[in-house]
Amino acid sequence: MNYQNKQILFFISSSLLLLTLFAIPLFVTLSMIVVSLISISAIYFVRNYQLDYKYLISFISQLLMLVFVVGVFFLSLSFIAERLSQ
Repeated sequence: MNYQNKQILFFISSSLLLLTLFAIPLFVTLSMIVVSLISISAIYFVRNYQLDYKYLISFISQLLMLVFVVGVFFLSLSFIAERLSQ
């Protein structure tokens, strides 16, 4: 591998690493805000229409699972970027 290819690979890996370092805290903050707003609106919806609370619990648990899966994706992206930078 010549010098220019190593330089391009280093640039890509360092930019990926910086992206994930800034994206993970931003993602955690925004996802918690979105989850709390959606949960509050779902509680309001369930109370207004006298629905069963098992639907609310199922909805919130699926929402948190989605946040967890996307968070694991960001973490795996950061590990890939860290491996590429070595």
